[in-house]
Amino acid sequence: MEQGYASSVYEAFSRFLTAGSSVIPPPSLTPQRLFKMLAADGAVSVWAHPESSQFDRYIETFAEQGLSGVEVCVKRRGQYSLYFKKTARDKGLLLTYGSDWHGFAEDETFGVTVERADVEPFLRLF
Repeated sequence: MEQGYASSVYEAFSRFLTAGSSVIPPPSLTPQRLFKMLAADGAVSVWAHPESSQFDRYIETFAEQGLSGVEVCVKRRGQYSLYFKKTARDKGLLLTYGSDWHGFAEDETFGVTVERADVEPFLRLF
């Protein structure tokens, strides 16, 4: 918006992050294929903002296909954060934390304490 590419957040999402834009991968590029491609090239792939309803369904397959890590901090749902963290560790995946919650009001953000030991394996990659 500051650069003038969109006049609002809604316009930015609808112009650049929809199936009609060239940013979204084609349907034939499944997450499984993508993880394999990224792993083969030595890239790090992290499942950001996993939905609890999808996590159990896909985590095993994604981990087997080359997923590198999981963003384990979930806004306002600490019980899921602990579950994601334990599951990711059990599967040998990296742990990451996000500072973006895609909210725009001040009350939609909060501070998160991250233990260095949790993210040390990820940090060592760089």
